[in-house]
Amino acid sequence: MATENLSGRAAPLRTVHSAGLRLVSPTPQPPCAETIRFCEALLEEARNGDARGIAAAVAMAGRNYSVQTCGNFRVDPTYARGAVAALDDELRTLVHEASQ
Repeated sequence: MATENLSGRAAPLRTVHSAGLRLVSPTPQPPCAETIRFCEALLEEARNGDARGIAAAVAMAGRNYSVQTCGNFRVDPTYARGAVAALDDELRTLVHEASQ
């Protein structure tokens, strides 16, 4: 499966399967309104020319996730790694706060 990146070229969408047990839900989960709002706002920023690259980890159904880069982050992966490190720091803070 491929998605189109911001340059218009097809970019692979990699789905990574989580290790461990998979929980099976008897009914599908409804769409996440927060995720939809986030993606719509990001799309608007991209259309305005403000968002120039994306490095994303996307939570998928079944505790799978996909990872993708495009735009400036694909062209300059060192820049992307710095941004992802900042995201990792933010997530570390959230984990720490949740454990207290």
